[in-house]
Amino acid sequence: MHVSPDRVGRRRDLTQSPCPYEGRGSEGLLGICVLLAMLLLILPACGTAATPPKRILVMQSFGLDFAPYHAFSSQFRSQLARYWPHPTEYHQVALESDLLGQAQAEGPFLDYLVALYGERPPDLVVPIGGPAARFIQKYRGRLFQDTPMLIVAADQRHFEAKALTERDAVVASRMDLPGLVENILDVLPQTTQLYVVLGASPLERFWQSELQRELEPFANRLAVTYWSDLAFDEIQRQAALLPLGSAILYGLLLVDADGISHEQSQTLAALHSVANAPIFGVFDSDLGAGIVGGPLIPVATVSQKSAAVAARILAGEAPPSLQTPPHRAGWAYLRLA
Repeated sequence: MHVSPDRVGRRRDLTQSPCPYEGRGSEGLLGICVLLAMLLLILPACGTAATPPKRILVMQSFGLDFAPYHAFSSQFRSQLARYWPHPTEYHQVALESDLLGQAQAEGPFLDYLVALYGERPPDLVVPIGGPAARFIQKYRGRLFQDTPMLIVAADQRHFEAKALTERDAVVASRMDLPGLVENILDVLPQTTQLYVVLGASPLERFWQSELQRELEPFANRLAVTYWSDLAFDEIQRQAALLPLGSAILYGLLLVDADGISHEQSQTLAALHSVANAPIFGVFDSDLGAGIVGGPLIPVATVSQKSAAVAARILAGEAPPSLQTPPHRAGWAYLRLA
């Protein structure tokens, strides 16, 4: 768990300085100096009445530097500066998703957040990704109950729409899992074996369960193998020896079967360097790291829309009036020079 505060925007401080005309013996100049001194005393007092910076708390679903969440977070922050050009305090909290669902781990983390923000709650809470959204919803009655919340970059499967309050808004996505496979079969009609890269964390197990359920209609045409029970070294070894008619679907590899954490872009590039079958992906932020183009979740688009909605909430608009339809995958390909 990590909190990273960063204040953007500073109040200009004015301090007294000697009168430049002091000692010149002129009553007129002395009067000017008196007026300047009075202004220097009054202006700081006026500045203290200014509106304090808005405090935004971003909750990451899995650490601070793990894809695709850090890509959403980075672009959300840069876009928010465009839509909300006012003083802002930006805080990040890293939620270790492998601890979700374990009361002995969630309890202390919840107590930590309450202690940290109890006296001065944030002006907006932004859970990024499904695990963070589920955690906030689960403890909404105790944690930031009166604070507006904006759920972003979370698939609709990860949060309860019925549990949303009048202070909640969502910029969600909806992943078309059968569509991912249909694209692979359209591009490579001879594909008979699909190997899916997913790790062993609860989040990745969730997506494996969803894939197994939604890909049942392809059972007569495609044999699907999940690599969630393998260490990354073994995944690389097997990826180098795949038979003809194989394709790889790269989902997430946050924690492998040996409990080792991995950074998405580095792992994808390492896998691409040894794989003897094409690799298909899920997020357009992975383009250039080794995946084949196709229907991909548009990270930049979701981040930009999220920032626009966040700015409107900070300006005082009611979150329920800002609901947007879920973002679906858009077609993206590498442009070759």
